[in-house]
Amino acid sequence: MRQRSFPAIFIAILLLTVCVFPLQGWLTYLFPRISGRPTIEPSLTIFEIPVHLPFPIDLILVPGMFLILYSTVILIFKADLAKRLAAVFVSIGTILLCVVTGALISWLLRDHLPAQIREGMRTLAAGAELHLPGTRNPDIRLLGDTLTLLGLIVGIVLSIRIMGKTPRMRAKKRTRLTPEQRMTPYQRMLLERPPGTPYRPVVTPHQPITRVSVKPRQYEPSHGLCRNEPLQTLQPEAVNFRPLG
Repeated sequence: MRQRSFPAIFIAILLLTVCVFPLQGWLTYLFPRISGRPTIEPSLTIFEIPVHLPFPIDLILVPGMFLILYSTVILIFKADLAKRLAAVFVSIGTILLCVVTGALISWLLRDHLPAQIREGMRTLAAGAELHLPGTRNPDIRLLGDTLTLLGLIVGIVLSIRIMGKTPRMRAKKRTRLTPEQRMTPYQRMLLERPPGTPYRPVVTPHQPITRVSVKPRQYEPSHGLCRNEPLQTLQPEAVNFRPLG
């Protein structure tokens, strides 16, 4: 049995968008000291036209705000917090794994593809720039290509499927029925009847017991068919059945 829950993937996308903009800008404006942390600037190249975000994404502030807001929403909707957060981390790992796989395949095929194909694969690509202050290489540029973009798309699709799954309710512990609950109505009637009491059908004045005598039909072999023989008498059976409260 599946639990009816809220569309987690749409709420996650909405909360992530709110955390990137405008919460990130408000917090960095109110608390300037938290700025300057590791950031990332994702970019998308479409027919050699790079498209960048107008501001970098903080790799510490944005995930922290997202986890706080997402956990609050999960608790409001009374869903399973552990399973939902696990789905978020698994989705992030799936996206990173697919992107790394696409980049690795592109790196392995780099020396086996003609130069024109390599240049053409860079016209539609997904890349990013990492800014790590306080390190030897504070600016790291990750050049992507079409295979990296395909890996990103596959990762996003898989993450949507992972986060779209609803957690199953815990199965209730089954309790065995007592002998009285497993008893049929006829067995209960025999149990409640005093010993040595013969069976006496209850006759109401409005519905007397009538015996219907029907002359049985003889089998006619000339027709080649069997004739069904009706019931001679019809006598109701009184059942004293009381459901368990």
